[in-house]
Amino acid sequence: MLRQIIYTSKVNPKNEKACLSEISQASAHNNSLRNITGILFFDGKHFFQILEGFSQDVEKTFDRIKNDIRHYEVTIIFDAAIRSRDFPDWNSSMVMTEVSEWEYVKTFCNSAELKSRKVTSIINSFISGRWNSEKRFTKLSRPVTNHSKVVNLNERSYGNFSFAYQPIVDSVQGNVSSYEALLRDRDKVFPAKYIESLPAQQKYHFDLHSKEVAISKVAPYLESHQAVSINLLPGAFIDIDSAADFILNQMSINSLEPEQLIIEVTESEIIRDFQRFKAKADALRTKGILIAMDDFGAGYAGLSTLANFPPDKIKLDRNLVFNIQNDGVKQALVSAVVEFSTKLGIIVVAEGVEDKEELRCLANLGIQRFQGYLFAKPCYDCLPFVTWESFFESAV
Repeated sequence: MLRQIIYTSKVNPKNEKACLSEISQASAHNNSLRNITGILFFDGKHFFQILEGFSQDVEKTFDRIKNDIRHYEVTIIFDAAIRSRDFPDWNSSMVMTEVSEWEYVKTFCNSAELKSRKVTSIINSFISGRWNSEKRFTKLSRPVTNHSKVVNLNERSYGNFSFAYQPIVDSVQGNVSSYEALLRDRDKVFPAKYIESLPAQQKYHFDLHSKEVAISKVAPYLESHQAVSINLLPGAFIDIDSAADFILNQMSINSLEPEQLIIEVTESEIIRDFQRFKAKADALRTKGILIAMDDFGAGYAGLSTLANFPPDKIKLDRNLVFNIQNDGVKQALVSAVVEFSTKLGIIVVAEGVEDKEELRCLANLGIQRFQGYLFAKPCYDCLPFVTWESFFESAV
């Protein structure tokens, strides 16, 4: 089976320029021994290489490349089986990109008789700078606030259940923008089996009315710029006529401003009656309450949902965030989400950030709000301490 891997990386600044010719020659020699074909670009800072050949040979070659200290931040853009080689007569000689972008791509593709539109498009994206991950990560614009203490909440519960709270941090403002309330049982885990065992109507009633506890526990401790995020299944909107009134009443009882309450609609359930759901959600939005789309990229919502009901906030699922610094496909997807969200005024939050390199990459893609263990784990019946040092270390 033929396989093709396309990746980018950054040249190690300690490399002498003289080493580049050695890299090119060694690449061509090693690839020739394993019948690996492809092409290697270098634009002065970044490498871009296409490897193609029999799967096992390509994998061994790429494993060796990943461990080469002459470059770093190796990011896979494409890795899949292919029908035929795009570069049957090329053994990855290095090409310097010193002419204009479009002229260069046209000249190269014609000279190589390159027929794959996909590969041509990816090459053009590199030449035009779309895969050049220059560091745009900036330090906080002002001193960090409300990060130095753990706040213990009252022990009020909803039957056998209570809530853990996890902060969402704003890297530009330098503060905690909101706290997500996460349902937990007495063992401090999400009671998935219990919820799934409930009949639909009872499940939605439990989902909605438990949020009375979630809101009341944290409301007295929110600062004016902070909000509490609660999760609701779409069915709670659709099947319970009083859902919107219940939420508005909780806002009033707890003396919250509308912007201090965020409804996170989970993607894990299909929205059965979209028009009814939209009407209920719009009733809350007209009062100033924000609607967020939770776990975006992991559930049922797609582009059609965004087109018909753009939320106020999108929370990227952990699966899109994990190891994003080494995954070009995820980077392209997240970059596209950030681009259209920016145009529509939608806030983007990256969930499940656990690694400093993930944080750096996400910030480079334009995200400024983060949630995850890197900053704070969910804290049962309390507001946790936030570890801002991780942010500063990634920002240098």
